Amino acid sequence: GGALVTLVSETNLFPTKNFELPSCEERIRLGRAKENDLQIDQKGTSWFHCEIRLLEPEKRGSGGEIVKVRDTSTNGVGLKAPGSSVQRLTRGQDTPVPDGSVITMPYKIK
Repeated sequence: GGALVTLVSETNLFPTKNFELPSCEERIRLGRAKENDLQIDQKGTSWFHCEIRLLEPEKRGSGGEIVKVRDTSTNGVGLKAPGSSVQRLTRGQDTPVPDGSVITMPYKIK
């Protein structure tokens, strides 16, 4: 089965958007390029910054994780799960996203 993914900007960069992910093959792409599903025109954001996909059913966790995020950027992606501190994601690696998490992009440590 698929999932409905809601993306909310904490800084009002974009209006709240709902996306349907019908299968594991579909993705939601975020970044500066017009070809993204959600275009984010912000300094430090890569043309194709990250993508969100459904987790395969056998990889879904006990914490209710049904989607994963992959960092495809130069400046990084942060993930803050509810009750946790923000973690920088490993570029090119899929990371399960607990419901209610905050994705930070770009994620630069100066």
